[in-house]
Amino acid sequence: MEASGKKPQKNNLITSKFLLTKEDVKAAEEKQLMCLMEFVVGSFLPISICENVQFRQLIESHNPDAIPCSRENLRGVIVKKAASMRLLAKDFLSGRNVAITTDCWTSRANEPYISLTAHLIEDDWTLASLDLCCEPFPGTHKAAVIAAKVSELHTKFGIPDANIICCVTDNEPTNNKAADHMSYEWIGCIDHLVELTTGIAFDGPGVKDVMAKCRRIVGHFSSSSQAQDTLLRQQLVTGTGTPLKVVQDVVTRWWSTYSMVERLLELRVSLHQLANIDDKIAEIMLSLQEWEIVKQMERILKPFMHIQRFFEGQTYLMSLT
Repeated sequence: MEASGKKPQKNNLITSKFLLTKEDVKAAEEKQLMCLMEFVVGSFLPISICENVQFRQLIESHNPDAIPCSRENLRGVIVKKAASMRLLAKDFLSGRNVAITTDCWTSRANEPYISLTAHLIEDDWTLASLDLCCEPFPGTHKAAVIAAKVSELHTKFGIPDANIICCVTDNEPTNNKAADHMSYEWIGCIDHLVELTTGIAFDGPGVKDVMAKCRRIVGHFSSSSQAQDTLLRQQLVTGTGTPLKVVQDVVTRWWSTYSMVERLLELRVSLHQLANIDDKIAEIMLSLQEWEIVKQMERILKPFMHIQRFFEGQTYLMSLT
C-alpha cells in the first residue's frame, strides 16, 4: 500500500503515552508542573489559578491529554523549590560580608509582614541583591522585637553578625530605636530621609489646601473614563502635543507629588478651557494665586526628585561616610 504523501504529525510528549515508558511520562509531567510553577511564581499569580476553568481550557487547547494540577500539588512544588533556593542562597552567602535591608508593613488584608534582603559585591565586582525572605510578622513590633527578628532571619541564612557591614531601614522611630539592640551598624535610608525633608515644603501658607485641591482635580479625571476622555480630546483641540493623563500622587511612591504638580502645570491650559464649559470642573479649578503656589512647589520639589532618583539607583554604590 502506497503512502498518502502526507507527512506524519509529531506526537505530543503527553498524548503519546503509549509510545513512552513510565519514566518518560513521569518526567514529562514533572516538566509540565515545573513550568506551571515558574509561570505562577514569575507572574505573581495565586496558586488557585491552576484550578481556574478558563486556564485549564487554555492548557487543554494545547494538550488535550495534559494532566490537571491541583493547588495542593502546585503548593508542594513551590514549597520544595523554595527550600532548595534557600539552601543555594545560604551556600552562596557563606563567608561573605553583606549589607542587609529590612522593612515591616501591613497588607491590605491587615496582615503584618517583614522582609530581608542581602546586598553584596561579587568576585567580579558586580553588585548583587538577594531577596531572602518575606514572611508574616505577627505580634507587637517594638524595637527589641524587630531587632531580634532581623537577627533570627539572617542567622537562618548562615549570616553571622560579624559578616554584616550594616543594616539599612527607613527612618521610622521604632526602627531607629531597634538600632540600639543590634551589634552591627544601623543606617537610616537616606532616600527616605530626603522624602521626609520634602514634607517641610508643605508647611508653607496655604500649601496643604492647594495640594488637596490638586488631588480633587486629579481624582475627578482619574476616577471617570468619560472625564479622562474629555481631557484627552481637549488637548487635541488645544494642540498642546501628545495628549496626557493626570498623575495621582501616592504616599508610598516617593516624589510622586512632584509628578502630579508637574503634570497639572502641563495641562493647565486645557483644564481652564474645560472649566469654562463645565461647571463641575470650574468648582474645583485652581485660582491664579493657587496656580502660583503650584508653580513654586514644582520648583521646590524638582531638585529633591532628581536626588531621590539618584539614590534609588541599583547599579552603583553610595557611602554616607
